[in-house]
Amino acid sequence: MKTPNSEVDPKCRPGRDRKKRIKKELWEKQGNTVGHLCVFCHKPFQNQRAATLDRIVPGYYGGCYTEDNLVLACKHCNDSRGHIEFLEFWINKRSS
Repeated sequence: MKTPNSEVDPKCRPGRDRKKRIKKELWEKQGNTVGHLCVFCHKPFQNQRAATLDRIVPGYYGGCYTEDNLVLACKHCNDSRGHIEFLEFWINKRSS
């Protein structure tokens, strides 16, 4: 059973302000490359608030809030994914 680590990297438990900053940076970066779309279902976001930060490696498995471990996903896809591995969920979503 997984137990919490008392010496967690601060990047794994960011504060609200840091999450907002990361989300804004991803929003701008993604908008300039592939557009403002959910990484899984490719539906466009109505606005930045509709996008959620989703960790490629979930927090449950030690994934942190770092730029290389984050994507923008709609709330439905983010909630549906849960602890499923990123690639497995992405493939299933693309084939459905």
